[in-house]
Amino acid sequence: MKKTAFSLFILTIISLLSINTFSAERPNLTPTPTPNYFAQNDINSLASPTPTPVYIASGVNPTPSCTALSECDSDSDGYSDDEDPNPYVCNPCRKANNWELDVDSEINPSSVTFQPNTTHLFQLYWDYNGDTPRCNFPSSCASITWIVSGGTSGVDYAILSSSYDWAEITFYNGGNYTVTATHSGWSGCDPIYGNCSTPYTSAPGGSDSVSVTIPTPTPTPTNTPSPTPTPDCCQKARDDLNWVETYSSTTSLCLTGPPTDFECAAGYLASGWATDLAHQVYPHDDAKRNAFQHAAWHLYMVETGGVAHDSAKLIGDAWEVEELNQCGETYKDLYNNSIGRALEYETGTIQTRVTNAVENGDLRLTPGC
Repeated sequence: MKKTAFSLFILTIISLLSINTFSAERPNLTPTPTPNYFAQNDINSLASPTPTPVYIASGVNPTPSCTALSECDSDSDGYSDDEDPNPYVCNPCRKANNWELDVDSEINPSSVTFQPNTTHLFQLYWDYNGDTPRCNFPSSCASITWIVSGGTSGVDYAILSSSYDWAEITFYNGGNYTVTATHSGWSGCDPIYGNCSTPYTSAPGGSDSVSVTIPTPTPTPTNTPSPTPTPDCCQKARDDLNWVETYSSTTSLCLTGPPTDFECAAGYLASGWATDLAHQVYPHDDAKRNAFQHAAWHLYMVETGGVAHDSAKLIGDAWEVEELNQCGETYKDLYNNSIGRALEYETGTIQTRVTNAVENGDLRLTPGC
């Protein structure tokens, strides 16, 4: 009896537990869905990202994005050029991609009017698709070859003078010519600052050409009286200016003398000084620039370079033999050389004296005698 009562007690307890268990709120066995991060990321990807500054990098043909100082880091130090404690200008030439040859400071050479016996200035630039500003480059970064095709040197045309990025060319006879400037390229040079110790910019070799059409003079009508014969300017140079043609070039002259080695070296340096000064004083007037250059060259030689007058004259005479110019051009140059030497005895700076000679009509600006 006691065992039966105990058994019933146990069953009662089990029944009560079962009722409470199955009547209680059952847990939600459906799993909570995992957030769809992929979809969320897709939504985020539609938002406009914060633009990353694009800086101009060193080297050839960087992305042409340099439109403001804030977009440039010219020295690659992490500071944009408008915040750089050691700033550089925003250099559009860093995006240069093309060699461009212009004539008489005209970006479009076809706008230049070419005439016989007129000297034109050809200049090569490294630029971006013909846009301004154009990029000059220093002599230490340059090696240019100038070629004129379509005629004979000394007869149809003459390259009167040239430097690291320009050449002065005179065309004598009518016809079609092509002037080509070929550049060897450079590396480790900045075309604005000329700092070849810092590898800012490099440029590949390349070339550009300009077509030149010189009109043929209209024939003189048969019923027009014959013009006065043109004088032999080469003979007049011998008679009037005592032109010495013994030496075929300045090199052969300096190898044999009488100018000393010192005088020849001084003459070479004076030529560079005169050329640079002439381009500063007359950057856009070819005739005045050429006359200034010859007179300043000889004044530099005798006054600054310590070259004797006779030696300076021989150097100038040999140069004209070497250049193979037409006789009218030769007479003009020799005459201006002689005026330059005579200016030693006047007062004032070299620039002042030679400029006055040009503007007062003491120098010859056109070929002839």
